[in-house]
Amino acid sequence: MKILVIQTAFIGDVVLTTPFLAAVRERWPLAEINVVATPQGCEILAGLPGLRCHALDKRRTGTIRGFKRILASLGRTTEFDIVFSVHRSLRSLALGKKVRAKRRVAFRSFWSKFFRYETVPYPSYSENTHYVDKPMRLLKAEGEKTGTPRPQLVCSESEIESAQQMLKKLQTERGYIVLSPFSVWGTKMWFADRFAQLGVEVARRYSLPVVIVGGGGGAAEAAIGRTIASRISSGSAKAITLVGQTNLGELKALIRGAKLLVANDSAPVHIAASFNIPTVAIFGPTARKWGFFPLSDESMVVERTDVSCRPCHLHGPEKCPKGHFRCMNDIQVEDVVQAVQNLLR
Repeated sequence: MKILVIQTAFIGDVVLTTPFLAAVRERWPLAEINVVATPQGCEILAGLPGLRCHALDKRRTGTIRGFKRILASLGRTTEFDIVFSVHRSLRSLALGKKVRAKRRVAFRSFWSKFFRYETVPYPSYSENTHYVDKPMRLLKAEGEKTGTPRPQLVCSESEIESAQQMLKKLQTERGYIVLSPFSVWGTKMWFADRFAQLGVEVARRYSLPVVIVGGGGGAAEAAIGRTIASRISSGSAKAITLVGQTNLGELKALIRGAKLLVANDSAPVHIAASFNIPTVAIFGPTARKWGFFPLSDESMVVERTDVSCRPCHLHGPEKCPKGHFRCMNDIQVEDVVQAVQNLLR
């Protein structure tokens, strides 16, 4: 049996699709499971057993050339028993239609009906429904729900060793705290100076070094990482910036070894959940009801529930539509410190 899962969304969405992939494996233990994801998605999934990931580079190849490469990678004459389009985009649905398949399953939309998929309704947004539960609906699973599963990622020995080498000069025998101050979306980012103040306070209280991670490797993000690390190190605390210096495998390993992660509403929150690392997530324009809250056993969301205009967007726009940015402005360093205290008590 051959199964294809298409999930070409952001890294965090791919991480949160891993419980679905595990459920597919459990349902069809002998099946050959293929996944189409972005290059970053395939990188984050590396090491998961029984998966073959095919990278669709949407930015560099364009849709037509990208489709041709993926179809060649999958095998033009290959017929899949089932194609699951987890991602609801037109591109993903169109790719699934191009693949030879006996069955195609997707969430209900104009395009999924147009391409003649078997469809199921997309679950409504609710604080009680996490995103990881939504792809499960594509399986039409029966039986009593036993709880929301956490994401599943693995680190290779080489990734762990590489991360340890990066941390050598910090002398992290007692552990370390990871700060991830970035996001793809502008309004999802809490302020760099407040992350720096947070790092100073947390490092002082717990005598733990701080590691700053994330970013796409751009000069501006690297500068932010250096500034935060410098501010923390200006006292007696130890800090290091690895912004833009890690691949996704090393990022996984760094988060896996942390005592605590503090991050914006972004992929590191879900990477931490896969290793059950205590997590403080800072939510500005987004909200728990979108389904991306942290799933670690010990986790907290810091947010302002008294801002009437939030949530304003599923992802968070590049700039505040109202101009005041209260959803982040009103979150003080003390609020996040209190959340950290609750988890590191």
